[in-house]
Amino acid sequence: NDKNSMAKIMNSIAILYYQTKRFDEALEYWLQALTIAKEFDDKLKISKYLNNIGIWYWKDYDYSKAIEYYEKSLAIKEELGDTRNYGKTLNNLGEVYYDMGDFSSAIGYFNQSISIKEKLNDNKGLHSTLVNLGEAQIYNTNYQDALPNFRKSLSISLNLEDFYKISLSYQGLGIVYFNLSNYDSASYYFGKADSIIVDFPEQRLPTLSWLAVTSMTGGQKTKALNYIQSFNDIFEQTD
Repeated sequence: NDKNSMAKIMNSIAILYYQTKRFDEALEYWLQALTIAKEFDDKLKISKYLNNIGIWYWKDYDYSKAIEYYEKSLAIKEELGDTRNYGKTLNNLGEVYYDMGDFSSAIGYFNQSISIKEKLNDNKGLHSTLVNLGEAQIYNTNYQDALPNFRKSLSISLNLEDFYKISLSYQGLGIVYFNLSNYDSASYYFGKADSIIVDFPEQRLPTLSWLAVTSMTGGQKTKALNYIQSFNDIFEQTD
């Protein structure tokens, strides 16, 4: 059907606008795509476009709207038995609550998402949600709970041979140990994270910050100053 195909085209145009930072046009096209999909009661497309609009509102910091669209998308995915995308939208909801500072709710959604992704052997998606869960647990001061999640994410990323993901997992472990006042372990994991991304200067900035703070807190002032100097050198080159 021509009109049904039009919804697909509008979704593609919306994605293009979104990627080129023309956000208002992106939303306009997603809403039009949603309207057409509703005319045909194409539930698969409706759930997809609702999720995309939810992402739009999340990135626009309109968290209540984002939750509203995600929940509508979730209900349709449950009805369709679309388990894989159901798990993805649960993660999206967790990210909204995380950004709102409601870490307990975020943890609940991340755990639900992980349960689904584990059953589906979706290791790539599982890694991202495990890192999200670990970060939410850090902010919720559940440090001991965060440790196994970062370790599990590390194991997955090593199997995937994804160096950026490996670095993220090492950094997560470092942050947990820093908050547990185990500065030697924190420094070890931050060092591992930094060594992996040494050829990607901008990505090193957060890890160098942590290495500097950890060294300073652990009484290693000279080391801390060296990390600060490395941070400033990279920052000046990328500014």
